[in-house]
Amino acid sequence: PQDEFFTSEEDARKAVNAMYGYLRSWNISAFNYLILGSLPSDEITKGSSPGDGSWANDFDNFQYVKTQQQILEFWTGRYEGINLSNQVITHLPDIEMNDGVRSRMIAEATFMRAFHYFYLVRAYGGVPIIKDVPAGPEGLVRASLEETWNFIESDLRNAIPDLPESIPSTEYGRATRWAARGLLAKVLMYREDWSECLKVSNEVIAGPFDLYPDFYQLFRPEQEFCQESLFEIV
Repeated sequence: PQDEFFTSEEDARKAVNAMYGYLRSWNISAFNYLILGSLPSDEITKGSSPGDGSWANDFDNFQYVKTQQQILEFWTGRYEGINLSNQVITHLPDIEMNDGVRSRMIAEATFMRAFHYFYLVRAYGGVPIIKDVPAGPEGLVRASLEETWNFIESDLRNAIPDLPESIPSTEYGRATRWAARGLLAKVLMYREDWSECLKVSNEVIAGPFDLYPDFYQLFRPEQEFCQESLFEIV
């Protein structure tokens, strides 16, 4: 039960782990992510036989409608991820624990919340912004496109100071300042804030990274967390 769980630093750690673990869930990493994110752009093809998953052809041909299951799962998955972030952001201030550990965990949750909203805003435009754990069923108001982008940018800028500059291999998959800066650069690009995008991008380029020399090999398992990696889902 919620009123019995968030009482210790160990509970906080479990909540943060759950937030990251959810990134491997079906609604985050499976069909809807690939179909809404890559299939219409021809980055990927459906494959298999024509009748297998024939509904995917609707997206490839731009004939999908708002009642499609993939659209619902994309929406649901991202808001479930936002909820896990908000659980951390809402409850950790009340737990007696190391202040530095708390600040880092809240910053990680703030980054992850921005991460999920970054996917929502590009798929749906302005969406309802949920900043904490609701006390009960409430009416949701859809924010404007500008308000949604503002919220994402604000979350990333707020997260950066309390995120670690680097992490040991035992913590691969957790967010760093560089992950937040990299996502912030993308946000600024979509917002066409070119001068600020260049500034943040140059900060990343000047960081402890380099392009992997063989693009063909870059996305193979052996190159996970290589010198080009800012953020990866474990």
